[in-house]
Amino acid sequence: MMPKALPKYQSISFTTTGRGRLRELTNRIGISYPIFDGEIEKDDPRIYFTTGLWDTGASNSVITKYTAKRLSLLPFTKTRAIHAGGTSTVNVYLVNIYLPNSLF
Repeated sequence: MMPKALPKYQSISFTTTGRGRLRELTNRIGISYPIFDGEIEKDDPRIYFTTGLWDTGASNSVITKYTAKRLSLLPFTKTRAIHAGGTSTVNVYLVNIYLPNSLF
Protein backbone atom coordinates (compact mmCIF):
# COMPACT_ATOMS: atom_id res chain seq x y z
CA MET A 1 0.00 0.00 0.00
CA MET A 2 1.33 3.45 -0.93
CA PRO A 3 1.79 5.93 1.94
CA LYS A 4 -0.51 8.94 1.93
CA ALA A 5 0.98 12.07 0.43
CA LEU A 6 1.69 14.97 2.73
CA PRO A 7 -0.89 17.73 2.55
CA LYS A 8 -0.01 20.61 0.26
CA TYR A 9 -0.10 23.02 3.23
CA GLN A 10 1.18 22.02 6.63
CA SER A 11 0.22 23.64 9.90
CA ILE A 12 3.02 25.45 11.70
CA SER A 13 2.64 26.56 15.29
CA PHE A 14 4.49 27.69 18.38
CA THR A 15 3.84 27.28 22.08
CA THR A 16 3.88 29.92 24.80
CA THR A 17 4.37 28.70 28.35
CA GLY A 18 4.16 30.35 31.73
CA ARG A 19 3.56 29.70 35.40
CA GLY A 20 0.05 29.63 36.80
CA ARG A 21 -2.84 31.41 35.15
CA LEU A 22 -1.61 33.83 32.53
CA ARG A 23 -3.45 37.14 32.33
CA GLU A 24 -1.80 37.92 28.99
CA LEU A 25 -0.22 35.95 26.15
CA THR A 26 2.79 37.85 24.88
CA ASN A 27 5.72 37.00 22.63
CA ARG A 28 8.63 38.81 21.04
CA ILE A 29 7.63 39.56 17.45
CA GLY A 30 9.01 41.53 14.55
CA ILE A 31 7.20 44.08 12.41
CA SER A 32 8.37 45.59 9.14
CA TYR A 33 7.25 47.59 6.20
CA PRO A 34 5.88 44.99 3.74
CA ILE A 35 8.92 43.20 2.32
CA PHE A 36 8.30 40.90 -0.63
CA ASP A 37 11.84 40.33 -1.85
CA GLY A 38 12.12 36.69 -0.85
CA GLU A 39 14.39 35.59 1.95
CA ILE A 40 14.70 37.76 5.01
CA GLU A 41 16.94 37.11 7.99
CA LYS A 42 16.07 37.59 11.67
CA ASP A 43 18.74 40.29 12.02
CA ASP A 44 17.50 42.29 9.02
CA PRO A 45 17.65 45.98 10.08
CA ARG A 46 14.27 46.59 8.43
CA ILE A 47 12.56 44.54 11.16
CA TYR A 48 11.50 46.32 14.37
CA PHE A 49 11.27 43.89 17.29
CA THR A 50 8.70 44.48 20.00
CA THR A 51 6.33 42.61 22.29
CA GLY A 52 3.17 41.22 20.70
CA LEU A 53 0.04 40.81 22.82
CA TRP A 54 -2.37 38.13 21.56
CA ASP A 55 -6.05 39.04 21.59
CA THR A 56 -7.66 35.73 20.70
CA GLY A 57 -11.02 37.37 20.05
CA ALA A 58 -9.76 40.08 17.71
CA SER A 59 -10.47 40.09 14.00
CA ASN A 60 -7.52 42.38 13.12
CA SER A 61 -4.05 43.22 14.39
CA VAL A 62 -3.18 46.56 15.95
CA ILE A 63 0.12 48.41 16.14
CA THR A 64 0.96 51.45 18.23
CA LYS A 65 1.40 54.93 16.79
CA TYR A 66 5.03 54.69 17.92
CA THR A 67 5.56 51.54 15.83
CA ALA A 68 3.98 53.14 12.75
CA LYS A 69 6.20 56.19 13.18
CA ARG A 70 9.32 54.07 13.90
CA LEU A 71 8.80 52.21 10.59
CA SER A 72 7.83 55.39 8.68
CA LEU A 73 4.59 53.71 7.62
CA LEU A 74 2.09 55.54 5.49
CA PRO A 75 -1.59 54.60 5.94
CA PHE A 76 -3.40 53.37 2.85
CA THR A 77 -6.89 54.00 4.26
CA LYS A 78 -8.79 54.61 7.48
CA THR A 79 -11.37 52.49 9.27
CA ARG A 80 -13.70 52.62 12.25
CA ALA A 81 -12.36 50.77 15.30
CA ILE A 82 -14.60 49.63 18.13
CA HIS A 83 -12.73 49.21 21.41
CA ALA A 84 -13.16 49.38 25.18
CA GLY A 85 -13.01 53.18 25.08
CA GLY A 86 -15.74 53.47 22.42
CA THR A 87 -15.32 54.03 18.68
CA SER A 88 -12.68 55.94 16.75
CA THR A 89 -11.35 56.37 13.24
CA VAL A 90 -7.87 54.88 12.83
CA ASN A 91 -5.22 54.54 10.14
CA VAL A 92 -4.80 51.21 8.33
CA TYR A 93 -1.30 50.01 7.42
CA LEU A 94 0.07 47.04 5.52
CA VAL A 95 2.91 45.37 7.42
CA ASN A 96 4.75 42.07 7.73
CA ILE A 97 4.50 40.44 11.17
CA TYR A 98 7.22 37.95 12.11
CA LEU A 99 6.16 35.39 14.68
CA PRO A 100 8.29 33.50 17.22
CA ASN A 101 10.36 30.50 16.18
CA SER A 102 11.22 32.07 12.80
CA LEU A 103 7.64 31.72 11.54
CA PHE A 104 8.01 34.56 9.03
